[in-house]
Amino acid sequence: KASQVQGLSKWLQIDIMDGKFVAGRSVTVKDLSGIIFDNLLEIHLMAKKPEKYFKDCEGIKARRVYFHYEAVKDPEEILKIAKNYNFEIGLAINPETPVEKISGYLKEIKTVLVMSVNPGAQAQTFIESTLEKIIALKNMALELGEGLAGRCLVRGGAMLLAPALPGILPLIVAMTLTGLAVQ
Repeated sequence: KASQVQGLSKWLQIDIMDGKFVAGRSVTVKDLSGIIFDNLLEIHLMAKKPEKYFKDCEGIKARRVYFHYEAVKDPEEILKIAKNYNFEIGLAINPETPVEKISGYLKEIKTVLVMSVNPGAQAQTFIESTLEKIIALKNMALELGEGLAGRCLVRGGAMLLAPALPGILPLIVAMTLTGLAVQ
């Protein structure tokens, strides 16, 4: 399936679900070893112990790895562990998580993945209130003098399922200007 996105995006995000943080399970990072990706690879860990996946993420040459703020007791400890690996680390937050919860980590990361659906299931309705979180995070980052990633990643599947893509297109442009990732 990865070949279906060749030429559409520079990046390819693969979700890893452990069956503990979210009910569903997916491929494992080890399942991806040996596959050659033409895209830059990022891994979205929906897992209770994301640090257990870091070595395998590095092994498959992931360029960016996200872990969920809500999945760990001590995000600071996970960020320290991630510094030992050759990938960029990012934080993911669920739709209901206030952005203030991660403000203390913005100096340590370059990218935030704001979930616009609840993690772990497909074909959900876009939660519009997440757009406000993106703007709030961008403002926090500007106040701190941090750039975050300077771009936005929009999950293609969510956009393909959107019934009113013309109405959502201006939102995509707005999200792109904020410099944060949206899924």
